[in-house]
Amino acid sequence: MTVSISGYEVVSKLGEGGMGVVFKAVHTLTGRQVAIKVLPPELAKDEDYHRRFLREARAAAAFNHINITKVFDAGEQNGLNYIVMEYVEGQSIGSIVRSAGPLAPEDALFIARDVANGLVHAHAEGVIHRDIKPDNIMVDFEGMTKITDMGLAKQGGVADEARRKAQELQPR
Repeated sequence: MTVSISGYEVVSKLGEGGMGVVFKAVHTLTGRQVAIKVLPPELAKDEDYHRRFLREARAAAAFNHINITKVFDAGEQNGLNYIVMEYVEGQSIGSIVRSAGPLAPEDALFIARDVANGLVHAHAEGVIHRDIKPDNIMVDFEGMTKITDMGLAKQGGVADEARRKAQELQPR
């Protein structure tokens, strides 16, 4: 798939999943490295996939949390639906475990804590991720954990009581 989005220079393909292809790119004005997720044109024709892709963009854009990848922009250009998000320089937990074996217990605890903090924040905002797995959790080269891929996220899925409890659990 060839991708051309105004304002971005695509550098390389990072990966591919059920909801799209992710590319590493550079914002030509600022020089910021970003990840751009593109919904393949054949999927964009399917209203259900298109709706889910837009839901992902809205759900992820609502967050401002250190353990959740940030969304900077989303749109449609030349028939391509795209989401521009934070590029995480690192590896997924899935990739780490496949190449190096099980995580050390202390590393697993730090990662689990960071993921839990991100999920508490998402739940407090009324969003359920619904696809937490090792390949959707990134660790950057400084050890920061980031939850990615909100493709199956469901907004409004947390009742007011659960939202209140999630807020109570937020670290102070």
